[in-house]
Amino acid sequence: MSEKYRDLIQQGNAAYLQFQSAEAVENYNKALRINPKGPDAIYNKGLALLALGKFNESNECFNLLLERNPKDPETWNNKGIVFHSLEKYSAAIKCFEKALTLNPDVIDSWYYKGASLRATGKKEESDKCFAQYQALIKVTSRKLKTDRSQKLM
Repeated sequence: MSEKYRDLIQQGNAAYLQFQSAEAVENYNKALRINPKGPDAIYNKGLALLALGKFNESNECFNLLLERNPKDPETWNNKGIVFHSLEKYSAAIKCFEKALTLNPDVIDSWYYKGASLRATGKKEESDKCFAQYQALIKVTSRKLKTDRSQKLM
């Protein structure tokens, strides 16, 4: 991987973190001209397009990644968020279930699965997802506190 490619990814990431998603997409596109198959550029471009509300383009990025690696729970999660945003809740739920089958600790998948279930009127199932989401948040929070404490010692 070239240094220029890495620099463009970093510039894209910096723009994305500053809520400048259009600029981020430009940097990821430049990176993809250097390495058209760069999974980090494709993934991050998908996230930035999602933030811009360009759901179909975002979904294209995630589909491309899933063709190469169908066992990536984070990509399934993001594909589910695309469908959720499009109010295609059944498709979203399937994506979140796939993500959770691959890794039951994908916190966002529990949240969005719950939200998608709620949108389809499945309150009881939704509540179970939200409970799992809350449990994982607590575990993650405790782990972060423990990690921080150990660094202070």
